[in-house]
Amino acid sequence: MRPRKTLYEVHRVKVPNGKKNWVIVGRPKGERVRAWFSTEKEAKTEAEKRNKELTDYGSKAYTLTASEKHQAEEAIQLLRPYGLTLVDAANAVVQRLQNALNSITVKELAERAIDNEQARFERNEISAKHLKNYRNVATRFAADFGEVRVSELTTARVESWLSDKPIKVATRNQLHRYLDLIFKHGLKIGGLTKSPLDGVEKARNRKMKSITILTPDQAKTLLKCASGEIIPFFSIGLFAGLRVDEIQKLDWKHIDLVHKKIDLTWFPTKTLQPRWAPISDNLVAFLKPHAKTEGSVVPRSAQRLRKLREKAEKDSNLWPWPQNACRHSYISYRLSLIEDIAKVALEAGHDPKTLAQWYRRPILKADAEAYFKISTNPSSATLP
Repeated sequence: MRPRKTLYEVHRVKVPNGKKNWVIVGRPKGERVRAWFSTEKEAKTEAEKRNKELTDYGSKAYTLTASEKHQAEEAIQLLRPYGLTLVDAANAVVQRLQNALNSITVKELAERAIDNEQARFERNEISAKHLKNYRNVATRFAADFGEVRVSELTTARVESWLSDKPIKVATRNQLHRYLDLIFKHGLKIGGLTKSPLDGVEKARNRKMKSITILTPDQAKTLLKCASGEIIPFFSIGLFAGLRVDEIQKLDWKHIDLVHKKIDLTWFPTKTLQPRWAPISDNLVAFLKPHAKTEGSVVPRSAQRLRKLREKAEKDSNLWPWPQNACRHSYISYRLSLIEDIAKVALEAGHDPKTLAQWYRRPILKADAEAYFKISTNPSSATLP
């Protein structure tokens, strides 16, 4: 049996294809391929062009050494179960190499990210505490990965680092947040094409633990056990939802009991959006006996504040203390009370999507109303 010809041949047919009587026929890959033309000259020109391409391709193939042919065959076998060709594999490798060439090292990213945050601090856009924690995380991350190209950072490597490298930042969530900001800067300057935290974020959301909120009874007991010095600290957290670092920096001049607002426009909050936190009627009652024209709302000594907090938390049987329990309680009860995610997010300085995901709880409206009726007056503090 004679082998089929692969090169193109020119033929004139009696039955035209439309007005085209000339056809070229070839089998470059085993199956017949045809192309139609109006004149013999056009058909011959195209046939010669295609045959030259086939000849050139074949001659290049024969320049492979025996070792290269063996490697090509082995590579094809390895790729076959995945439905990939040698060209697919080559493109993937080249893309990875190009990403590495266009990328920067983790050390370079950390240095540039720290410089950017320092500039933001000098523009009063972030707090000194934020800058300190940010620098701490960036420096430690750079120390562990150093000359590794950021394009080589995988989700698995970052997840492992988050789990095994504790840093003096309050929580893993905060550590995750600072690292996310560093990678976002990498995306901004072009050093990254995709954040390695994308996969970590999905896994984190799947494993995300539910937040802890206090019952109205627990909140009332906590306030009853708290000394006068820290009543403002706990009550502002419970009934206005401020973060701990916001309360610690709060001055009495920022609290307007007449118009029932706490001014946080001066503070570089987490979302960097100015806001005014509402003051509920019962919070007015808690704050009035301690209100001043100006001055720190909480004890200036961090050590004293910590001791007073721990005593109240232990005396009210809330030890170990559920992290951010006051703020979490406020947001959850407030959301149940007014059923307006956008408004609560604005009041709390929070992202609406995350707030809805974390804080929307099956709380009865009667319980939410009872929560915001807790009072300094023993007779009126009794829950319905």
